[in-house]
Amino acid sequence: MEGCLLTLFHIAAIYSAILTSKLTALTPPAITEAAIKAGLPVQSLPALLSEYKTNITAIPGMNSTIEAGVESAVARAAAESFR
Repeated sequence: MEGCLLTLFHIAAIYSAILTSKLTALTPPAITEAAIKAGLPVQSLPALLSEYKTNITAIPGMNSTIEAGVESAVARAAAESFR
């Protein structure tokens, strides 16, 4: 029984690592494209990439349209990471 649980734990850990890796790779390009299309100034991209998870409203040039586009891009990247 313990061997089975340990195997399941290892499978879950591997799956989690793969999912995290894919999400980390997919999210920055997705939010960059969405933000630029929505009108975020290019010079605000570094702030966007470092702050999108914590304080998106503090990014210079951010507005509700850009914020909605970024949130949608994050959701699409998350969904894509499961494939």
